[in-house]
Amino acid sequence: MDSYATLNEILVKLFNDIMQIEEKAIITEEFKDISNNDMHIIEAIGKSGAKSMSTVAKSLSVTVGTLTIAINSLVKKGYVNRARSEKDRRVVLISLSRKGKKAYSHHEQFHEQMIQATLAGMDEAQTEVLVHALQNLKDFFMEIKCTKYHMYYIRYLWSVEWFILLRQGLFSSFLEKWEEVKENERYILHYFIRRK
Repeated sequence: MDSYATLNEILVKLFNDIMQIEEKAIITEEFKDISNNDMHIIEAIGKSGAKSMSTVAKSLSVTVGTLTIAINSLVKKGYVNRARSEKDRRVVLISLSRKGKKAYSHHEQFHEQMIQATLAGMDEAQTEVLVHALQNLKDFFMEIKCTKYHMYYIRYLWSVEWFILLRQGLFSSFLEKWEEVKENERYILHYFIRRK
């Protein structure tokens, strides 16, 4: 099996298994009342002090409403403290309790072991090559992510133009705009995905 096929097999299997493997490793008897997703929220809150709900939601790429549901459960289970900001009562601050910090350290230890296992037997030059390869992989996924949100935004802008054209009875202009949309979407996808 050549390098390309081997790498493809490893990445596909890794992506399919990684969440399940991580959950089995970090959700021990002591932390059986929370999920792998909860652990990542705990990680995002961190041990450095209180953070606003909006800050944590942004770091996790979720809405504040979605985060609130998970935080309600973590507060109830004693992993997270929640309070209003003294400077601005509209701002909700969250921080880890003693129990939450213990869970954070447990999760952190798993990540440290994972990195140590990855770099085992590698010299500095090999490590730099690996980091570069993983950065390329990250950039690939970020381009796909950016393309998705960019397309949503552009479609929203075009939908506003369509609405105006139809309200004005300019059906022929509407058809022209539709052809423009199809052509521009092809260009945008080509630009973001093939930019390198």
